[in-house]
Amino acid sequence: MMTKMRENTAVILWILVLAFVATIVFSWGMGGFDSNGQTTSTVVGTVNGQDLDIRRFEQLVANRVNNQQREPDDAAIRTARGSAWDDMVSLSLAEQELDRLDLQPRDTEILDWVTWNPPAFFTTDTSFQTNGRFDTTIWIDRLIGNPEFGRSIENYVRSSYPYQKLYSRIYATATVSDAELHDKFMSDNRTASARYLAFPSKALPIDSSAIDENRLKAWYDEHREEYRDTEKRLVEYVQFTAQPSAEDSADALDQANYILKQLAAGDDFGALARTFSADASNAEKGGDLGWFEKGRMVPEFGEAAFAAEIGSVVGPIQTRFGWHLIKVNGHEMRENDKGEKTDQVSAQHILLKVEVSSMTYSDLRSKVDGFVEECRNGGEFKSVAEARGLMVLDSNPLSRDRMAPGLGRNQRALDLIFAAGPGEIVDPIFSKANGWFVYRLTKIIPEGLTPFADVRDKVYAKVADADRVNEAFNRAQEWMGMHSGITSLDSTMAVDGILYTETPSPVKINSGLRNIGRDMGFSLALFSMEAGQLRGPVRGDMGAYVIQCLSIDSIDSLETVFASRLPQLREDGFSTARNNAYGNWSRITKDNARIDDRRVDFGFDY
Repeated sequence: MMTKMRENTAVILWILVLAFVATIVFSWGMGGFDSNGQTTSTVVGTVNGQDLDIRRFEQLVANRVNNQQREPDDAAIRTARGSAWDDMVSLSLAEQELDRLDLQPRDTEILDWVTWNPPAFFTTDTSFQTNGRFDTTIWIDRLIGNPEFGRSIENYVRSSYPYQKLYSRIYATATVSDAELHDKFMSDNRTASARYLAFPSKALPIDSSAIDENRLKAWYDEHREEYRDTEKRLVEYVQFTAQPSAEDSADALDQANYILKQLAAGDDFGALARTFSADASNAEKGGDLGWFEKGRMVPEFGEAAFAAEIGSVVGPIQTRFGWHLIKVNGHEMRENDKGEKTDQVSAQHILLKVEVSSMTYSDLRSKVDGFVEECRNGGEFKSVAEARGLMVLDSNPLSRDRMAPGLGRNQRALDLIFAAGPGEIVDPIFSKANGWFVYRLTKIIPEGLTPFADVRDKVYAKVADADRVNEAFNRAQEWMGMHSGITSLDSTMAVDGILYTETPSPVKINSGLRNIGRDMGFSLALFSMEAGQLRGPVRGDMGAYVIQCLSIDSIDSLETVFASRLPQLREDGFSTARNNAYGNWSRITKDNARIDDRRVDFGFDY
């Protein structure tokens, strides 16, 4: 009887879990619904015209924040918003791909999956196992004996199976060969050690007269593919900086005066600090700053504290941080960290920051809207900006996956810029830290070969670097001529700009070199040598080398290890390949999608 009850309890619990999961898959997959089953109208963005719901976004952000093991800071919250947004966009694109490919399952497919391919979390449930292994007979008996449980499984599979079909198609493009696994295994595991003399090229003088225009153009023609670039944009823009107004400062001062009245009425300074102070480093400690010397605090604060009587409260004192109320608890000569007797004060403080108010933001936004309206109604961008005292800045060529000028990483700004036509004013972009930015698209730079004139300086640097490497190689060759017959290197050879180094431990082929960095010319030479061999000069990317191989792993011994690990390497390799296949699919799909990010309309700072 008790066994039967436990089995039924397990089934009931799984029914509840599956109902919940299926509801999430359905509601999230279909764009969300409110308590009355009506589609929400709060749209935080669109993907190819499909709405993304703000409540769903906020829930995803909350889930990520709550899963963190520490109190989240602003950076962690921004990261959570970014990953939540990426997940919403990816799911929306997957839903649209399901419709395009018509991957909705047939009833016969659902029956087959429910019966013979139960969700993985059931196969590890002991109530469905015999002798520690999943028992299909028990599974089918439960499905037949409990119709409600069977329907829950069917609903779950019907919701999730289309996505499995889609991902299976994507994963089917993933391939990895044994040769690729072999090369990676050797790179990851084969090691060598060496002594070497480095002839660095970075600081070597060159004959600049030997680098003429014909030579530069010849290099450019020979390396044309290096100068092929994606489509880019040029914009001009203005910034409306959000700064506290005089009224905002007065509001903070009024609050300081209110606290002074509370203190005069007998309220405790520490309690008021815990309630009102904006100094997160000590508010919970009642604003206690401990003992400090002259010069440690900003001048206005320090002067007021050292001039006050013990037990008194001074202020409000204005500093760059805001308004301060300071209570001095002690003033005496004390020993500092260096063991010196210095004049010190012990104090508490309450900090009231002067912050931009909603009214100030609103007034600034009105100015932004007025600027945009005048420009869109025929006003010339630079003239309108100058009339309003705004500086117009010009951007460097912008890529879709790079930084937005003035804002840093802000995908919404870049999406709007790349969606605009020449001369078009982009909708204002807000950043809590920087205010509003208004961009005007000035030029579309098409994909293709970058003209020589635009990359001449880069070409010159490449040619000059090549000349320096040649000079380093010539010096190494000259050194070898003067030391013919040597079989070993030592530190006495480090003269006249030559660096002597011994690897502190065995290195891998992709390791960097001490004093040099990573140089594949050096690495390829070392890993083609035998222990005890000396070779030089070797041409590298950053100079030239004379190398003495001290030890190197035997390929034969590693081949044996590779063969024994090959099954696991294949499994791991295919897992990585599948992840890469999905990542490539997601990137390409997003690049080709029309994504409208409206998070800023809900006050979210990226």
